[in-house]
Amino acid sequence: MEGVATSPDPAGSWSPDLVNVRGQSASEQCASPPGSAGLQRLGPAEVQLVVDEGVGAHGPTVPAALRRRPTGSASAARGRSPLRLRVRAAEGGVGAVRLYGPVTVYGVIARLPQPEAVRARSKAMAMLDAVLSPEWESRYYSYDTKWGPSEELASMRDGSGDDYAIVFCEAGVYAQATYHESPVNAYRLSPPAPWPGLFDSLPDAFRQFEREPAFLDHNGVQRASACLWRERTDAAWRCGDIQIPDQFEDDADGAEGLFGLLLEGSAEAYLQFAEEYYEMAPALEAVQHVYDLKPLTQEVVSALNSSGRLEDLAEDIAQIGYPI
Repeated sequence: MEGVATSPDPAGSWSPDLVNVRGQSASEQCASPPGSAGLQRLGPAEVQLVVDEGVGAHGPTVPAALRRRPTGSASAARGRSPLRLRVRAAEGGVGAVRLYGPVTVYGVIARLPQPEAVRARSKAMAMLDAVLSPEWESRYYSYDTKWGPSEELASMRDGSGDDYAIVFCEAGVYAQATYHESPVNAYRLSPPAPWPGLFDSLPDAFRQFEREPAFLDHNGVQRASACLWRERTDAAWRCGDIQIPDQFEDDADGAEGLFGLLLEGSAEAYLQFAEEYYEMAPALEAVQHVYDLKPLTQEVVSALNSSGRLEDLAEDIAQIGYPI
């Protein structure tokens, strides 16, 4: 689809029609692609090779100097960012090859799992937050199975103006993220407006969410700095063709940082988050119990929060749609 970026084939295959540089297919240019790498088409003449940290395009090692360095912040710790080689075609050969660390929504659609896995992880994160934080206002992650007619909402808010919303509806899944310090937020333009390309390719089935009041600020301006979606008939996650100035490339829209824990999808990652954000140390086995969406027991609740009571979670369990 013109103007729409898609994630790599989930099976890791290398499609010859993704890009043609110097008359060679992608598979010919990278004769030994690792299983954890994938190609992502960014435009008619630009492709991005996504490689998991520690795995090189032609072998198992990425130099230590090029690996992601943790910053110590909670948001940075939530997700591991893959390395990327971006290749731009030019007449007669390769125009540019560039190495990137954390990037934008393109990195998210490359790593996001199937919609049902996103739903399951979102419910687990919301349930864990409900156990650790009885007061809803202090929670990071939430899930509402009755957000709208035939619509469910997974959401995150960090209390500092950054958030995301994921809507599961009959048409598929719509998601947007707001990084209030993003160089591509609406208020970088005059008059304020969504960054060019952000919503241009959004399917009609999701257009209602572009103007959803819950996603607008007090001035009626769309707050999103990143947007992605997946219709039921899609084989991959998609996003618009967003042009971001080179100096702002590294996670300029905040997508990888905001969706980091969701992308990681592990009990270990949530435990690290809980230790940093809630300053609590729930038992890893209990966290894994919730990630497996197994029914809660008082024993599990106590292992997560020593002062928690199962009977106090009845309303949260119902709202989240957590298995009983």
